[in-house]
Amino acid sequence: MDTAYDFLQPEFLSILFFQQKSLVIYPYVDLKHLKALEVFTEGYSIINIDATALHNVSTIISHEAYHSYSLRPTFYFIINADMGVVKDLLELPTIHCIINSPENVESLVKGEEFIFYNKKNKTFLNYNSEECDLSYETELLQESQNEQSILLKLRDIHNTASKIHDKVNDNFDGKSLVPILESYDPFIWSKILLLTSRYYDIKLPELPKITHVEPKKKRRKQLADFSHEYQRILKHNRKIGQEFIQALHNYREKRVNPANLEIEQLFYPEKLYTYLRNNHWKQGIPQDFTDEWVSMKNTAHKLTDSDLLDLENLFEELGFSLNINVKPCKDKPTIRPKNKHEERNPNKGITIENTIPPIEMFPKFKKWILLKVEELEKRISKQ
Repeated sequence: MDTAYDFLQPEFLSILFFQQKSLVIYPYVDLKHLKALEVFTEGYSIINIDATALHNVSTIISHEAYHSYSLRPTFYFIINADMGVVKDLLELPTIHCIINSPENVESLVKGEEFIFYNKKNKTFLNYNSEECDLSYETELLQESQNEQSILLKLRDIHNTASKIHDKVNDNFDGKSLVPILESYDPFIWSKILLLTSRYYDIKLPELPKITHVEPKKKRRKQLADFSHEYQRILKHNRKIGQEFIQALHNYREKRVNPANLEIEQLFYPEKLYTYLRNNHWKQGIPQDFTDEWVSMKNTAHKLTDSDLLDLENLFEELGFSLNINVKPCKDKPTIRPKNKHEERNPNKGITIENTIPPIEMFPKFKKWILLKVEELEKRISKQ
């Protein structure tokens, strides 16, 4: 099953953004997932084309290219392109696009301007990622919380490329580019220059050699440990804890880019919870997750008054705010035999335990207190 996150990967960032190449992806991909790649097309105006509704796609694109008055070049998302359409599009000299074909088009591979990707087995036909240094692309994606933060970083890099382009009309040499690039680590300067030359179709001078400069080592942020919170949630109420684990994995699948997670965080809910508390839930468990959690959709358990009281106590202990809009089910009455530790109130016929329930069993403890108060009130009123 495809997801948008399948395409938010270092290889696609390098191919589309830094190398400014086009992609041919097959077989069929739903456009809503394919459009995740739009974040890597900073600097372009986007046009979507469904080839099933047109018979002359390449002619239309050629006409648009020669008659466009936009200051930004066009990037095309072309879907449902059959073998013939793909073949025609590969002949266009200056097109920048992502083509999705439902057919097996690997026989059309030619050169390296169009990178072919088989999404079924997740392999590139004419691109070897092992020969490329993708450490910066990987780090950029891992440090980004969402697509918007990725876009902001790429926009900043693209603005730097624009400043380099503005120098072209001056009599400049490689040294004059250094002040523009100095806000970035020197080991990625070549990537920014490649982006500039490919996007603007210009030739740039070589930079002066820089000695004694090493790339920044990739540092994974040290995460604060929230395992004590996780264990408290699981042990407080077994049914609520079971639902919490399922809701946690559902949240990861819908809201977290798997590229940002280590293997343990993908499969161990305690590690995942620590990651979320460090990155997504810095202020505590958010309301949207709580709503999903207390709906109990996964375990189908019906929350009782006791369960809701447990939740309130739990959130109070953790220091989080809680707003529950769930109508509880009635607690099932418990029937137990009387024993020698019980006495009968002659006024109300209420049975009260002389042994105080532990405070950890708060619903029972609360009931015991209220019954004792009621008994005292009756005795005082008789005096």
